[in-house]
Amino acid sequence: MLTIIGCGNLNRSDDAVGVIIAQRLQKYLAENPHPHVRVYDCGTAGMEVMFQARGSQQLVIIDASSTGSEAGAVFKVPGKELEAMPEPSYNLHDFRWDNALAAGRK
Repeated sequence: MLTIIGCGNLNRSDDAVGVIIAQRLQKYLAENPHPHVRVYDCGTAGMEVMFQARGSQQLVIIDASSTGSEAGAVFKVPGKELEAMPEPSYNLHDFRWDNALAAGRK
């Protein structure tokens, strides 16, 4: 099972790229179903990423980042290199998708 998760915020211009791509893929798959592909728009909810990624054999997370590279540059990075344990917090908004990768693996 391939899971594709789009992350971002529609109210923050270029930060919406993951959400927009997920929504377009969902529309495409509604018209052209593929039994081994799931697509989710998880917005900015790291906890949602953790739950939706469950059971995936392959996981693609699409999100904008500030790298200083040319606009539209695509980076393929192994998830293990992106995992980060969350800092102690009382706010679930601080639980990002990179935290979800680490928590999900645990």
